[in-house]
Amino acid sequence: MSDETFGDTEPEDAWDATDPTIVLIDNLFRRLFLLEHRDMDRAPLFDSLLFDIENRLRPIQARREDQALSDRDMLRLAQLEEDLAFVRERDERGHQVSH
Repeated sequence: MSDETFGDTEPEDAWDATDPTIVLIDNLFRRLFLLEHRDMDRAPLFDSLLFDIENRLRPIQARREDQALSDRDMLRLAQLEEDLAFVRERDERGHQVSH
């Protein structure tokens, strides 16, 4: 056992159910990284969420290759891919949601 006293003084340990869902998810990841003794400033916080988005995109990308998407969906897919790459890069650089 540690002699440290525990309190909700660290932002990751404070919980406010009225926070937006994305802030709550960010908080869960931050606490998980603390438990894993990972450097939160260097670890991508949203890697698993972005990975899920990438996996869900694969069948849609395959439909693009088969030319089975409308022009609007082609544009939407291209924009999503571009924005996803931007968010992934930002997350890898350590730019997290601010509380």
